[in-house]
Amino acid sequence: MKSKLLIYFLPVTLFLFLIYGYSTQDNPIKDLVTNEKATNTIEQYNSSVGTVPVDNSSAILYSQAELISNPGGGFGGANASAITSPGTLFGFGNQQLNGNRMADDFTIPAGQTWTIDSIIVFHYQTGSTTTSTINNLNLQIWNGATPGTGTIVAGDSTTNRLGASYWSGIYRVTATTLTDATRPIMRTRVNMNGASLTAGTYWIDYAAGGTLASGPWNPPRTIAGQPATGNAYQRLGTTFAWAPALDGTNAQGTPFIVYGSTGGGPAGGSITVSRTGIYKSIPENGGNANPLLDTISVSGIPSGMEIKKITVKIDTVIHTWIGDLRFWLTHNTQVDTIISRVGWTGTGFGNSCDNFIGTNLVDSVGPINIQNIPTACIGTAAQTTGTFNPKSPLSVFNQTGDPNGLYILRICDNAAGDTGALRNWSITIKYDVISGISSNTALANEYKLSQNYPNPFNPSTKIDFSIPKSGLVTIKVYDLVGKEVATLVNEVKAAGTHEVTFNGANLSSGAYFYRIESNNFVDTKKMFLLK
Repeated sequence: MKSKLLIYFLPVTLFLFLIYGYSTQDNPIKDLVTNEKATNTIEQYNSSVGTVPVDNSSAILYSQAELISNPGGGFGGANASAITSPGTLFGFGNQQLNGNRMADDFTIPAGQTWTIDSIIVFHYQTGSTTTSTINNLNLQIWNGATPGTGTIVAGDSTTNRLGASYWSGIYRVTATTLTDATRPIMRTRVNMNGASLTAGTYWIDYAAGGTLASGPWNPPRTIAGQPATGNAYQRLGTTFAWAPALDGTNAQGTPFIVYGSTGGGPAGGSITVSRTGIYKSIPENGGNANPLLDTISVSGIPSGMEIKKITVKIDTVIHTWIGDLRFWLTHNTQVDTIISRVGWTGTGFGNSCDNFIGTNLVDSVGPINIQNIPTACIGTAAQTTGTFNPKSPLSVFNQTGDPNGLYILRICDNAAGDTGALRNWSITIKYDVISGISSNTALANEYKLSQNYPNPFNPSTKIDFSIPKSGLVTIKVYDLVGKEVATLVNEVKAAGTHEVTFNGANLSSGAYFYRIESNNFVDTKKMFLLK
């Protein structure tokens, strides 16, 4: 009797073991079926795009949707997402019925609030056609350090939030079987119904259901030539424990896109702080070593902000010869020469007119630099009243740390025989959310990625780009073998022309590529670091 029970028990045990194995990782070793026939070609798919449900009309707030390793290299001219060597996995088990879940993180920048309309995730079921078999998707968002910690701030693990699911135009394959059509990847929209989140790091945590026996499987984020692609987690239904999603020893990310709108949170603005009604003598012929010092203390600018523009008003400095004076402004560790011996010729003391009254120093206001004030005096100090470019641009203070704190004005007298005093001065600071990018939101009529300048460079260079409408922009830098070495931009930007700085101080000399993606625009350019 025992032997008969054993005969029945062993096949059942083996079956359950196989089901468990297939439910956690989809591996080529277990690949028993190869189907070279799909229900349509890429041409047929493209002809039906107009009938495919669009994701939504909201902006892309965050995207790490890299999946394509071989554009057009898949079955019927579709795109292929090939396993990256030395990896072995087609995908991770994400089956709701088995309790398997996947998670990955995203960060909302300081000062922003996101209203999340929907989230796109990607799945396949082995052996499906290009008609989606995904029929269930639940998703929740955690605000903890890892998935399963902290609190759930949106969604839950039971509600079916499936909005639409359709073929992405991508097949998941091995590098040696690019035309395998067994695993068409589906792009699935999860409705989040306007969930509102403030600045911070969050984890999406989700599981899927489908009508076929195999899967749903979650393909890992795929970047050609890059074995490690992120820091996703997988939870197994057998232990209910979260662990890093690994392909061998390489950490993997999961592809997903967040749609919605931004707003709320601390907003940018401007602040003017003045020093009025003072009378501080300027040491006569004190030179640079013995200046007048005066300070303005700025406070109240919200955390997470940075200087976008600063202007200075010298109103008033009474002095016998303005050509004798030098002015410096200091904040944090940055020092800028804003006025230096107006009219100085190299042999003479320069402008002999009196006083600075109503002198506004503003970057890029026109061709008149404060150094080029006419030497002929017209009325009482009329030659200094107005708006001028400073000697050195005030933009050196942009994006250089906390805009709050002390701003120090130094005034030096570099000749004998005259006296003067500081009576009034002020600074105006325009601030906004930290981005590391300076922007000009004048309208752009096309997408454009400019050549970096200078090029070659050491160690820093600037990259200009333009977008005609707001949307998510990513700019990444790669070395010659395709390894990502820096992410310069990964956020929603307003329409306009923008500039970002790349610092290669920690890299070796050589050629690098930088690549922009925004909406459907993609462009790549080459640059050279020479040390």
